[in-house]
Amino acid sequence: MGQVLSSFCWFFCLVVNARHLTHDFQARKESHFILVWKIVSLNIILLKFLDTRFL
Repeated sequence: MGQVLSSFCWFFCLVVNARHLTHDFQARKESHFILVWKIVSLNIILLKFLDTRFL
């Protein structure tokens, strides 16, 4: 159960962040690398939190 929930949350966050990233990338292209770094680190932190909480 925990594994399924973690995978679903990971996929959901990835989709939401991808939409946010493409929108921000069109708005201001100079901070593309910073945005990618923030989103990747946020997803890793969230995934680790979900793994320790539910597994």
